[in-house]
Amino acid sequence: ILTASDAESARAAMEQHAVAVILCDQRMPGLSGVAFLQEARERWPETVRIIISGYADSEDIITGINEAGIFQYVLK
Repeated sequence: ILTASDAESARAAMEQHAVAVILCDQRMPGLSGVAFLQEARERWPETVRIIISGYADSEDIITGINEAGIFQYVLK
């Protein structure tokens, strides 16, 4: 298990380690979870992408599914 406090740290960890699943918060410092997972989808398409959020914004959920290819959007 690897941890990162923001998208930049997560990206750096993924460049050094094979990652099977990303569990990502939607609201993070610097970059949203959907935006980070869009990048992850392009660079590491086999990695399963999951967002966890305390916010049930339907636009975030739809964008996450359509653009970031998330496996699941989990509400806190």
